[in-house]
Amino acid sequence: ANSVALGYNVFKTLPLLTIPYLPLRPLYELFRNVPAVSFGAVVLLLLLSTKPVGVEPRFLDLSSRLVRYNILQALYLNVLGLGATFAQMAVKSPSLAALVGQDTQLLAAVTSNTAFLAILLSVLYSVRSNVSGTLPNQLPIISEIVDSQMEPF
Repeated sequence: ANSVALGYNVFKTLPLLTIPYLPLRPLYELFRNVPAVSFGAVVLLLLLSTKPVGVEPRFLDLSSRLVRYNILQALYLNVLGLGATFAQMAVKSPSLAALVGQDTQLLAAVTSNTAFLAILLSVLYSVRSNVSGTLPNQLPIISEIVDSQMEPF
């Protein structure tokens, strides 16, 4: 939900890009308006993706390496989106504008657009890699962090 909010300026400039997001609009509104849902989704994904030692899954096997890798990548991309949101809020603050002596709206727009496009391209790369059956481990910083969190098989 944070990443979609970062794309406000991109969506305003290129309204056709909103079409793929239209089916996800109710889910976006739920995540945006109910604070506990976002946290609950993160906890649920972490619980579903961890594989207890010696326990075989009964109905839903989310413990495969590819699924766990994608879940961790999505969580770290979410953290990246949160960081970009905080950076955008800091850039828009009146105290920074008073310190710089100019309007910081352009800097805020550039920050949010860059973060949104980076997250969008990362997601598209991950989807393409998953469809082709390869591990999406070529994202520069995110993949290194996820690789360090995954235990070897």
